[in-house]
Amino acid sequence: MKKVYFKKITGITVLLWFACGALYAQDRNLKRELLVYIMPDSLELPVHEKGKLSLQYADIKSATLATVLARINATGIERAFPTWSDKDSVVTRLDGERVPAPPFHRIFKLIFNSAADADSAITILKETSAVVFAEKHTELTLYNDQHYINGTQWYLNIDGRNGGVAGADINVEGAWAIYTGNPNNIIAIIDDGVELTHEDLTGKATGDTHLGYSHGTQVAGVAAARALNTHGIRGVDWNAQILSKRIQDEYDYFYGDEVIAQKITDAINEGAAVLNCSWGGQTYSTTLALAFAFAYKMNRVSVAAMGNTSSEQVNYPAALPNVIAVGATQNNDINSPFSTRGNHIDVVAPGGINPYPNYDGRDIFSTTVGNNYAYTSGTSFSAPQVTGLTSLLKGYKPNLSNDDIRQIVRLSADDDIVPGHDPAYGYGRINAGRALQILQAPNELKQWTASGGTSVSFSNSYTMVFMGVPGLASSTYIVKRHEVRKDISFPQSFCQIIGAWGRGVYSSGWHQGNPNYGEGFCEVVPGTLTTTGATLRTYVYQVYSINGSYLGYYPSLPANVTFAYSALGIPNPTGTVTGPPFVCSSSASFTVNNLPSGATIVWNQGPYLTRTSEQGSNPCTFTSTGSGSSWVRATLITDCGNVPLTDKAVWAGTPVISSVSGPAYTPNNQWAAYYAQPNNPAMGASDYSWTLNPLNGNLVYDNGWNADIAFYNSGNYQLVVRGQNTCGWGNYTVTGIEVYDSEGLSIFPNPASGEVTLTIETSDEKELPVSGWDLEIYAPNMMLKEKETRLKDNKTIINTSGWQEGIYMVRVKYGESLITGKLVVKR
Repeated sequence: MKKVYFKKITGITVLLWFACGALYAQDRNLKRELLVYIMPDSLELPVHEKGKLSLQYADIKSATLATVLARINATGIERAFPTWSDKDSVVTRLDGERVPAPPFHRIFKLIFNSAADADSAITILKETSAVVFAEKHTELTLYNDQHYINGTQWYLNIDGRNGGVAGADINVEGAWAIYTGNPNNIIAIIDDGVELTHEDLTGKATGDTHLGYSHGTQVAGVAAARALNTHGIRGVDWNAQILSKRIQDEYDYFYGDEVIAQKITDAINEGAAVLNCSWGGQTYSTTLALAFAFAYKMNRVSVAAMGNTSSEQVNYPAALPNVIAVGATQNNDINSPFSTRGNHIDVVAPGGINPYPNYDGRDIFSTTVGNNYAYTSGTSFSAPQVTGLTSLLKGYKPNLSNDDIRQIVRLSADDDIVPGHDPAYGYGRINAGRALQILQAPNELKQWTASGGTSVSFSNSYTMVFMGVPGLASSTYIVKRHEVRKDISFPQSFCQIIGAWGRGVYSSGWHQGNPNYGEGFCEVVPGTLTTTGATLRTYVYQVYSINGSYLGYYPSLPANVTFAYSALGIPNPTGTVTGPPFVCSSSASFTVNNLPSGATIVWNQGPYLTRTSEQGSNPCTFTSTGSGSSWVRATLITDCGNVPLTDKAVWAGTPVISSVSGPAYTPNNQWAAYYAQPNNPAMGASDYSWTLNPLNGNLVYDNGWNADIAFYNSGNYQLVVRGQNTCGWGNYTVTGIEVYDSEGLSIFPNPASGEVTLTIETSDEKELPVSGWDLEIYAPNMMLKEKETRLKDNKTIINTSGWQEGIYMVRVKYGESLITGKLVVKR
């Protein structure tokens, strides 16, 4: 029997047919369910109603949605994520960045009487723009210290037994020699639960316990079992904590995609740095992809097993763009026969050889339920080796982004079997020791950003689904994709470059995926990497609504794009020699700042210096053996070769005055200026001493590095000068001066503070004119201060009381003669 319901929808009466029955009487069957994303303005469920409801309780606001719902024979509807609401729009990342949360609150679960009804409903639901996606649940499959010391864990430390070959392990001891993990790091094991009380896991494992199944416990042991406790085995990151999130029920069936997505987001919110997913399926799930995109945007590392299909196949989540996909190898370093292949593979790790249940010593030994240990095999147990390595890297350098970690794992892998990336081995078998080693000196990992890009090409218009991106409602849009590039020069060049890559978490462009979840994206354009720079690229979108209204560029204009990128290698060494500007007879110390790790120094010095400490020491000391300009030089001996740093210019010893410039033959009754040479600021002379021998009534006005002398009396004189710096007084320099009688101007006293007598002294052949003489005195600012005309006597008195201190210019004119002098006023 069927019932007929009528529902008012924005003025339209729609006839809905629903199968009548006991909506809650049937056990859950994932094949009879669909997960459907419905636009916010199209359907709502009563807030107070929980669990499965008949569609008659839904407030359907879209006529087209009501029409298609009437055609699909759904028996019920419920919120797939009942604890999520539209208020859960953003979360805060550990670095303080606010990240859009997945829009799980708009995902609903439709329930049908049969799997066939659910299958046929997908096509019908996609007929309305009110539905962004409709999909079935993914059919998932688990990819199936005592013993470390005795060699049972060959995958960590192979000893040649059972036909194993040297080097077929992951070289974990090389990693442990550098770092053994951070007890605050959390590895999430998304699996069938973990035996929390196992002797090798107790006290470090929390979360969901197992329900009798061992897979999750085996995975957890490989990743992070305790070490040095005399029990069992060692995990790759044996200091890390384990957070168990169970995604299977007591009957060993997987939960629905919405439950798994919730477990993933819970693990992120509870602080997991790395997520291990040793399971997968061939069906793409938008619901799960949203959860993994959220993990990426939160700067977490996701690791997934490739699968055990013995074929080339695409499985999810391994095939998602920001998940590290892991295949398996045997103890002879050859690809495991069951390992799934595909172009999306990142790396491989030991996974054994034998199929269930015929395991032996060539397989993977780990913890299992019942406080026990057992062999097993599969990419399921290759993945947690990579998980453990990524956790070690994150603990060792917490500032590493998820892209940094992924690229380091790739670059450090042993790629001997098939050089270059290939579908079976990816970039090679992981080498944990090398992964930690390439972060050691002289290598350095540099993290930089660059702003602004140029659109180099754009696509034709096509439809794209955006979900969980800032600024756009989750829906279908029309877009034009722009490839945005930027040529960058590294702020510090390298003499050897290991690799460079983008850090999407800190970049503002998006990738090309469709659906697009707003994951940041940046990459180095292949073939452009050099030791000095590269070309970076990302993508932005011109976005239009489905009806053609232009909405703008997302996430930004090409010119506003931020590219975040990292480069790993040996930087060209830089450094600065620092030390005092003067070197005296006592030791002066010089240091190379920012000495590159592993570099040594060869010191050299210029004239007047000698090194007084051991060659290569830092700091290094020098003393002066004389006086003059000199330098201290440091040459770095590095893996990049010998690199001379910029010389540190110094002055050795006391000031050196090599000569004095000024007139050597000058008339009396005149001022003469003399200058110490060279006028070199480097010698740091803070004081000078000028002496005239004999003084003989003449005046010496000391100005520092120069002196003004008023010669009143003729004769032969010696001008003596020396300078002083922090090292002391320098040697004397003597200059001879001859002063002859001449007509001139006598100013006495000079300097003066009161009355001053000015006297004109003429030669015997020349007398003052009858008309007299004129006097002008100019102040220090060259403004006329005093003026007298037609003076008859050869003397006159000027009162300087009240005049400002300084040097005044005195001009006397009589007939065709002009005499000048300087008057110093000093209190």
